[in-house]
Amino acid sequence: MLEGCREIREIEIKLVEVLTEQKPSLISELTLTEEDMCLLKQVVSNHALAAVGSSTSSVKIEDIAPLVFSCYLVVMGVENYDEGTFWKAIEKALGRSGPQWQKRWGEVFLETLKKNHLSIFYFQGAHKYVSQILAHGGIPDSCLQDFFEKLLWPTVNGTFDADPGRAEEIIAEWRLKPSLYQSTDRPVRRFIESGGKTAADFLARCIEMARIAYDEEMVPQASELGLPIRVVERFKEWLSERSDLKHSKRNMIFRRPVICLDDYGEVQCILPEQILNENSETKELRCRIVADEHELFSEQIPSYKRQKCVHTEEREFYLPPAKKYEVILQGEAKRLREWSFEGMHSDKWMAFDEGRRLITAQELPRDKLWVVVPDGMVFNPEVPVLGRIKGTGQWDDYVFWCVDTSKAENLYLCDRLSHKKKLPLRSEREPYLDGTPLPSVQSRGLTVYAGRLPEIVIPLASSDEISRWDLFVEHLSDSAAKQKKCLPLRKVTGSGDDGNSAIVSLNDEQLIREGKLGIYRVKARGPLGRDKQFDFAFVQQLEYEFDRQIYLEGDEVNLTLLIDPLCELESSKDETKVSGNNGVFEVVSSNCLQALELNLKLGEIELPLTFDIPCLRWALRNESRSFSWRSDSIEIQIDELEANEISLRVWAPLPSGSLAELCLDGTSHAIKEEIRNGRVQFHLRQFLDSLRGLGKPLACFSLRFPGTPLGNYSLYPLQVRTCWTVESFDYEHERIGEVRTLILGWRDKGCVRNRRLRLWDLWRPWREPTTFDIPDGKSELEIESHVYDLPAGVYRAEFYVEDEYCTRQRSLFVPSVNAMIFDIQIEPAGDIATEGSLFQSWLTHRLAGRDWAFDSAYMQIGLEDAECLIHTMVVDREKAKSLWRAMPETIRQTLQDYLREVIKCCAEKCRDDEKALLLEVCKLCRICDQSLIPFKPGTKVRVEGKTAEYRGIRCQNQEDFIWLKYSDSERGIPLRHLDELSPENDDAPLSKLEPKGKTRKGREECSN
Repeated sequence: MLEGCREIREIEIKLVEVLTEQKPSLISELTLTEEDMCLLKQVVSNHALAAVGSSTSSVKIEDIAPLVFSCYLVVMGVENYDEGTFWKAIEKALGRSGPQWQKRWGEVFLETLKKNHLSIFYFQGAHKYVSQILAHGGIPDSCLQDFFEKLLWPTVNGTFDADPGRAEEIIAEWRLKPSLYQSTDRPVRRFIESGGKTAADFLARCIEMARIAYDEEMVPQASELGLPIRVVERFKEWLSERSDLKHSKRNMIFRRPVICLDDYGEVQCILPEQILNENSETKELRCRIVADEHELFSEQIPSYKRQKCVHTEEREFYLPPAKKYEVILQGEAKRLREWSFEGMHSDKWMAFDEGRRLITAQELPRDKLWVVVPDGMVFNPEVPVLGRIKGTGQWDDYVFWCVDTSKAENLYLCDRLSHKKKLPLRSEREPYLDGTPLPSVQSRGLTVYAGRLPEIVIPLASSDEISRWDLFVEHLSDSAAKQKKCLPLRKVTGSGDDGNSAIVSLNDEQLIREGKLGIYRVKARGPLGRDKQFDFAFVQQLEYEFDRQIYLEGDEVNLTLLIDPLCELESSKDETKVSGNNGVFEVVSSNCLQALELNLKLGEIELPLTFDIPCLRWALRNESRSFSWRSDSIEIQIDELEANEISLRVWAPLPSGSLAELCLDGTSHAIKEEIRNGRVQFHLRQFLDSLRGLGKPLACFSLRFPGTPLGNYSLYPLQVRTCWTVESFDYEHERIGEVRTLILGWRDKGCVRNRRLRLWDLWRPWREPTTFDIPDGKSELEIESHVYDLPAGVYRAEFYVEDEYCTRQRSLFVPSVNAMIFDIQIEPAGDIATEGSLFQSWLTHRLAGRDWAFDSAYMQIGLEDAECLIHTMVVDREKAKSLWRAMPETIRQTLQDYLREVIKCCAEKCRDDEKALLLEVCKLCRICDQSLIPFKPGTKVRVEGKTAEYRGIRCQNQEDFIWLKYSDSERGIPLRHLDELSPENDDAPLSKLEPKGKTRKGREECSN
């Protein structure tokens, strides 16, 4: 840079020109070569020594060339700083010493920063001058070892759970390791944390250097990395001296949460999937959200096992306005991980990038971004406003503005009194991609381009700046082409229309050529603070079309694709079938999922593609729970609606301006809202009065879209259950002649209509229960019946509500006792009334605890007796074993012929929650039906430490066996060992998932 300069004034003029042209933030951003730094030291030292004792000594170099002198201080700080001895080398070189000179030189340095618009940092407790000089030099030579050992190497060896490409995540992880962070030299901490984009780029380039050294055991040249030679050489020395370095192995993978904006005017936190070792701490995982040291809520996170690890499900939570957010992953007894985020700034604003992710950098980028400010605040007129979203919920007092800062000189917030607040804005605009990606298609979360590669646009401060930029291209999908391509920007660029930018066509034969299938990484590396990395996927040809504009749950999805004839298409999902050839493929999915996952293959290169299915989904926005899109009916209690502001949010890929209507069934209460960008929202509290007046135990909401492709459908996204419970239950009975009177009394909690009572006979559990209506407003029921219909025995009273909108299949077997089910004894010591066959009478006596000899000579066993036996064994599983053992072997064999038919019939009729009870009886009887087995034939299972294929249920000698095929043999195992089998993929949830309900042309079944 300083070639041809020999005099101090010449060097000063040259440095001023470079500063004016490049507008750096730090002095270290000036591209000073080793020769330039030697020249600076020599010129300054010579001038200072010549001035000592001279009559012109009052004219100091810091007066005639303050910028030269400031650069000299930075160079000396980098080379000679040792904690506590910064000024010693400078005083010796300049021939002046003492606190008065240190103060004078420091003041000259600060004035130079102000005059040339360079960054001034505010470090609490730091030396006023030394900290500024060192910050402008980056990391001093004496501190590089600390930097390598305590930040750089832990980043690449797995010590930090952070994305190596995101500097803010790395720094956050670093702070969470006190043994590393607190012991790191302060100049390193100050530069990395306060150096802005320049420090972030420096860190990213150093990470690339360390990653290559870690993976390939070699260190690239400094010119390849864009790093100072001193940094690379010191790293080589450090690496060669550290033979004890170990490669850490991650036992757990923690992914940092994402703070972002939603489409409805709120801020949400997305907690990605976490991967943990299976131990006692991962049995019950919870996510805790803390805002400004106040815990908002704590919620259990669903998780499942896979390959000896515990994987959590992704969850979404909504956040209120706050200055600081904390997300805590809590184990059973301790915190497993926590993350912190800075929220609202002191002057009440937050910023998000174009993709709506929280901006954590100190300066805002010159790009399209979202700024959240209090309602009533506006921006300076020269800043274009591209969009506006009014805040909702806890953000009701805020507005979300989308602005374009790419050409703005400054960014100001103005209140109603015209008071201005300046927001920190970067001086340069970052490089960006110019192209049109495919809509609703991704590859591993990356955008996908088809047909034509995007162009890279690099804004330039001047025409000479192009020589300072390089491009790196890496084909990540091709293992045979891992070597990066590196080219100077001037060899592959054209000029922009305004002459202030360079445009790079990635189709250039020196870069990507014909555009091979795969994922690409392109790095534009320029002056520190300007680096930019782009990751994207590319396919030569891809056109696609769904057979419908919108899908509902249960719909079959058909997708037609037109791709490169040389490519193949496949899917690893069982429910997705792919057919076709020569570039034309049909994809059929039996279930309407949120996305289709396909693999595109060209030779050895494979590209995963995810196609978002335009399906209807909804979710409840509730401050006290997580947020997740669903397509099944959601049920809440009315007290939740009374206590919280809850809204129903619907994702409907229909044209903007279409109407959506939410109706409360059984009333004329309906709300119509307009769909905007595929989203619509209904506030539910306005239905409260109608819900209270409806008087039903379960209120159903229907959703309609008149005048759209869904115009003929009614969907049922939501149910609100009113609270009815029975307390203080009591009863009494009396018999007069052949008439028995049973009086039941209780205390109601909650007011509902259509109450019912079922009375089950526990001594004759195969009998159909008797149902009685409970008059509205009454908490007493009198039952009068002939003793033949209400004989002595033990009964079970089941309270429930009959709802015409939501009917549910009643229990096939006698239900278990719970808060709404109670047992009643009527003359349990009296005579036992018998009915039916001798076998049924024997069962009744056994259930009543009476001895009654089993006379097999007179008992004629039939199909009805087998059905009675099943009901008896389900209702009392403890007595079931003694009943089975009490029967002679000949009777058991006779029964088994009928039990097979009865069990199959019961499995078809009973509810899902009763199948587990029926299966236990099957194990005892040694007869089973395939529909009760929790996995299908063909499933690979683990048993006794071996892998086998489950082939189904087979009967041998009147006994059913679980038939398994091993690699070298086949054999059956008794039904009682069923619990010892586990599916090979081990993907079963740790907690039972809620069953999905109906959403299309029908109503969700509710509990009776």
